[in-house]
Amino acid sequence: MEQGDDPALIPFLQMLDDHISGHPEQLQPMTTNLVARLDELVGAVDVDLNAPLEAGDEEDYKDRASL
Repeated sequence: MEQGDDPALIPFLQMLDDHISGHPEQLQPMTTNLVARLDELVGAVDVDLNAPLEAGDEEDYKDRASL
């Protein structure tokens, strides 16, 4: 594992692979309607993935994750 690699990434990707292999009937195509709906929901959100987290961001995430 290289420095900066997320140790949870490989098991997560393996779980996705297992699920897709076991249930290919659940895959759905990316239609123009779905893309439009996703854009409607999050299209105006500007995210800088390299920006440092601000104080309280981690606690906010934990609160939402428990819902």
